[in-house]
Amino acid sequence: MKQLRARVSKAPTGPGVYRWLDEEGGVLYVGKAKNLRARLKSYVAVKPSKDLGPWKLSLIAKVWNLDWTVVGSELEALVLETNLIKEFRPKYNILMKDGKNYVYVRVTVKDPYPIVEVVRQMDKDAAQYFGPHLRAMDTHRALDMVQDLVQYRACKESLSLLNRGGDSAKLRPCLDHQIGQCNGLCAGTIEASDYLSRIERLVAYFKGDYGPLIARAEELMKQAAQMKQFERASHYRDALVSLQTMSERQIVSDTSGEDVDVFGVALLSGAVHAVLLRKRGGKLIDEQSFSLMGRAENMDEALEQLLPQYYEASPDVPETILVGAEFPSRKVIEELLTARRGKKVRVKVPERGTKSQLLSLAERNAQEKALKAEASWEADARNTEEALLALQQLLKLPLPPARIEGYDISHLGGTETVGSMVVAVDGKPRNDHYRSFTIRTLQKGDIDDYQSLREVLTRRFRHLVGGIKAEEKRWSDEGLTVRKSKKADAEKVGECDGAYVAEKEGGIVAVATLMGKNGHCELASLRIDPPYADGALGSFIVRKVVQGAKGKVYALVEEDLETSYASIGFRHVLRPPKEFEGRDTAGKIVMVCDAKDQKPDVSLSARPDLLVIDGGKGQLSTVVEALKAWNLQIPVIGLAKREEEIFVPESLVPVAFPKDSPAKFLLMRLRDEAHRFANRHRKKRAWRTLVND
Repeated sequence: MKQLRARVSKAPTGPGVYRWLDEEGGVLYVGKAKNLRARLKSYVAVKPSKDLGPWKLSLIAKVWNLDWTVVGSELEALVLETNLIKEFRPKYNILMKDGKNYVYVRVTVKDPYPIVEVVRQMDKDAAQYFGPHLRAMDTHRALDMVQDLVQYRACKESLSLLNRGGDSAKLRPCLDHQIGQCNGLCAGTIEASDYLSRIERLVAYFKGDYGPLIARAEELMKQAAQMKQFERASHYRDALVSLQTMSERQIVSDTSGEDVDVFGVALLSGAVHAVLLRKRGGKLIDEQSFSLMGRAENMDEALEQLLPQYYEASPDVPETILVGAEFPSRKVIEELLTARRGKKVRVKVPERGTKSQLLSLAERNAQEKALKAEASWEADARNTEEALLALQQLLKLPLPPARIEGYDISHLGGTETVGSMVVAVDGKPRNDHYRSFTIRTLQKGDIDDYQSLREVLTRRFRHLVGGIKAEEKRWSDEGLTVRKSKKADAEKVGECDGAYVAEKEGGIVAVATLMGKNGHCELASLRIDPPYADGALGSFIVRKVVQGAKGKVYALVEEDLETSYASIGFRHVLRPPKEFEGRDTAGKIVMVCDAKDQKPDVSLSARPDLLVIDGGKGQLSTVVEALKAWNLQIPVIGLAKREEEIFVPESLVPVAFPKDSPAKFLLMRLRDEAHRFANRHRKKRAWRTLVND
């Protein structure tokens, strides 16, 4: 923190954007300031300000570095902040959902025959956009309803030909026209004016003017009823009811014809919930709700980040935006939105009248949605807590299991066998801690779930005993030192690019050498003297050599040692490098290991409180053997698929779980997640099998 204070003391005093960074250089938070130095000092003060809530204090605890960008004005800072938040999506910023979740209805304007389509993003073109809409499915349903009423759709071939000025005589009726999904532009049954009229009614609908479509639905319903086509009549009746309902939602209508967006914001336990009411032409036509990612200390902060992010994604900026609180950058945001709209935009806090009532309506809705979400979160948390307590009692664990790991084996006809490890922390999936293991100790075509599980657990448990450093200490306790070779060892080691030796009482008892040439790195030799030849010293010294290398390390291995090398991270190479051409490989195979696989892993280094194995007594016995081999004492259970029975070691009968037990459902979800994660590789394996065959 002293170093950060020193850097902050040298920060410029002008406007700019700052970024707090974590230990790995990732962006934790992006902010803007009129005076960078003054703003940054508030974070690194010796005594934190009382204005910093728990969310910001949590941020400060994770900060390792910072960066800033100086700009010329507050407006430039606001634009840059919004762009950086969208790019980095920092954990401690308030975030709109990813823009790819939104859809827009795009209507081309310059084309003689406008084209209507649903798109994921706006382009800077002359088209007219309506949105953003949160759900693509609802947008397509709305378009389908308009299609049923006015038949606005025309086939791509006819639109393409007519828009580039082609000869309409070349058009031919398409298949969609024959089944009633094309309005007949390709068949010459409608004129250009008729087509434009239909598009105008679609545009009016998305602008909130439902009158033309209501009149059309009534007309079609009556026609169908007169023709005794009662099923069609009921279809149009449903569309009419839907349109009338949407029209009735236009409460707080007035004759001003004003376009207004109203943002109601609710803060509950730091979480931000917002409701947007969109008023167009004096009518309330739409409501959108947002549960935002991140935490806010107050409404000012929420509005400062919500408004620029929302309108960066929205093509429709109204003349007035109503909010529930004044905030420091209001004038700058007005300037930004005015430039975007091309006309004056005002961000106001209404004090009385219909605008104040409309804001109150939005805020009540936001509060209701916040309470509903919190109730849901509390229920989920309560169920999870009950499930973990039940696991502790039923399995006789010392504490509720905070970290549970689930394992599964998946294969495709014995090829590309994969083991999966999924993790739940406090009952919730921890996706960044999931790991997969490509099985290396099985030959192609072999199927042995027990051996596969044994390999996965061996490679996983190695990290729990402290990795290479802990093993080094154990060898040291036996009076044996493993070190890099020196010049004085040249006689015993020979010429090589790198070597490790194991030394005891001044004598070298093991040597592993590494040779490198033209980017090819190879474990050239391994010699282990008695009495260590049959022990774990060979595995350890090879891992030390690999850890000190870069990239991939190859080895020419005796066939009967394949399993031993596979257990420490080597895998069989189907197409050996050219450096092995011409060598005597009789009775040997080429294997390779990635040096990065020997680096510490934050997930594998964490000790689990419970292991869940997909399988019954056989799989459970394999896990128990692996735990004993590594002298580990970790509770483990097996979950058999057939009857969903739960087995524990040293018991022939399954554990009796109450019916509909939340604890049992938690274990089943974890088991299913492990199976899903393992099968995620199935497409890759199937493709490899197809190509190789």
